[in-house]
Amino acid sequence: MSSTNRGTVSRGFAWSFAERMGSQGVTALVSIILARIIAPEEFGIVAAITIFTNIATTFATSGFSHALIQKKDADDVDFSSMFYFNLVFSGLIFLIINLCAPYMVLFVNQSYDRALLTKLLKVLSIGIVFSSFNSFYHAILSKKLEFKKIFFVTLTGTVISAVIGIAMAYMGYGVYALLAQSVSQNVFNSILYVIFSKWYPKLKFSFTRLKTMLGFGGKLMIAGTISSVYNEVNSMIISNQCTSEDLAFYKKGTMFPKLIALNILSAVNTVFFPLMAKMNTNEEYKACMKKYNRYATYIITPMMVGMAAVAYNFVAVLLTEAWIPCVIFLQIYCIDCVWQPIGYANLQYWKAAGHGTLYLVTDIIKKVAGFGLSILAVVLGYGALGITVAGLLTSLIAVIINMIPGKRLVGYSMGEQILDVLPQVGISLIMGAAVYFIGFALSLPLIVELIIQIIVGFVLYLALSYVFKLSAFKDLLGFVKAKRSKG
Repeated sequence: MSSTNRGTVSRGFAWSFAERMGSQGVTALVSIILARIIAPEEFGIVAAITIFTNIATTFATSGFSHALIQKKDADDVDFSSMFYFNLVFSGLIFLIINLCAPYMVLFVNQSYDRALLTKLLKVLSIGIVFSSFNSFYHAILSKKLEFKKIFFVTLTGTVISAVIGIAMAYMGYGVYALLAQSVSQNVFNSILYVIFSKWYPKLKFSFTRLKTMLGFGGKLMIAGTISSVYNEVNSMIISNQCTSEDLAFYKKGTMFPKLIALNILSAVNTVFFPLMAKMNTNEEYKACMKKYNRYATYIITPMMVGMAAVAYNFVAVLLTEAWIPCVIFLQIYCIDCVWQPIGYANLQYWKAAGHGTLYLVTDIIKKVAGFGLSILAVVLGYGALGITVAGLLTSLIAVIINMIPGKRLVGYSMGEQILDVLPQVGISLIMGAAVYFIGFALSLPLIVELIIQIIVGFVLYLALSYVFKLSAFKDLLGFVKAKRSKG
């Protein structure tokens, strides 16, 4: 990889990482505050309807924006055509949900107030249109590699919506506070994206160009929707079979590792996908994929291993004892998230190089395997815990499937990919074991133990990174030093 591309990756990743972790850090903080105000069963009520809106949002936003980024010679005609299509498409989805809401909520357990769920679902579905709008503008800024602007847009919108959600929660609005936070974030992000991008739709439209982009984007949309449906299947089963409290514990337990891991992956993807889309040779692709694997696992793995090690203290201190049943779900999903980034670079290459069919077919295979394992867990009567373990096994299967085509396509074998991530995983496990032991060795107030565990884990991981001279550590350290020298 050239020095120019290395600089682009480092700068882009830093801003994209700051954007995702800044906004999601605020989101996590707000979630913690709201969990101490709002009862678990109310969280479960909102979780039951977000199952439907999450799938619909993915359907409205997955694929088409990637197609815009992937198109190397995109101009205002392409942008405007995709803009109008996104608006119409997301508007139709919004109307369909509003018409079908009374029937959709029949799927959940009878213990829920279905009339309330119908009302809440209609309100929350407004966010689908704004999410589609935002994904389009996010694509424009990503294509231009303007990640600094994305950072300011996302963080500002998140902070404003957080204030609204917390204020309404303290005023006793309960589930409506959760809805207001979600919808207002999408609305403010839309306003800010227009201001920062300075792009406005033109009176131009081309069915021919749109058709070309939809051919590629449609495959990614199908794959994304299948993935979203699969991700929500577990919640759907639990909402159908269990109470709102059970669903709340499952969702809250998986939320924190998911919040960290998936948003870091999103930050990495935001940088590497448009960069890969500009490449033409297998050598360039392979070099970029190697760096992707090292960056993603270097950041995600220690966080997940560390969170699993401090899970009990983390939940008890931040969410209170009322949420302790979610600890086991948190720990299992942390292990799940350790596996997810491994081999993930292949997916970005498939999209950037236009291998939409390969992306779709392999994704279907992975989801069929995962769905089968989840159904088996239900049939055997293992409930929510069994479903979570099934997800863990599914991630391992997905890692293997993702890595297999690498050797044939760009000469990046499975063995080489594993060797690239092994150092990050190894020192993370050492750090996690040390942090877990501290929890047993100390007998202090839980908050003090948690602080000590976090500090020790952070320092130990950086020390091990320095001793073993990890390339991702040296790259990020070099970027920080360069920024300080300029400042």
